[in-house]
Amino acid sequence: MPSMTTSIPASVERPTRVRYGILFFLFIVTAVNYADRATLSIVGTSLSDELGIDTVGMGYIFSALAWAYVICQIPGGAGGSIGSALGGSIFGALRSGRY
Repeated sequence: MPSMTTSIPASVERPTRVRYGILFFLFIVTAVNYADRATLSIVGTSLSDELGIDTVGMGYIFSALAWAYVICQIPGGAGGSIGSALGGSIFGALRSGRY
């Protein structure tokens, strides 16, 4: 039986710091999303009074935020089954409206 040896390349590239930028960007987007939802739930009553929106209209507004959140979770599931690069590309194209 032949012996198996693995060779390590002479120049191993070190990981870049891009991942920290991406992580920071995701943190900021998540924080803004949370702040928007929390703020709207707090000022919902005064907003509906000032703009004349009834309870059903406010329900539509809150529902729109929830559905947008659900729809934006689709790439996470698609990334597991078709690959993150392809899933992200397809979702990005659909989201930007350029089919």
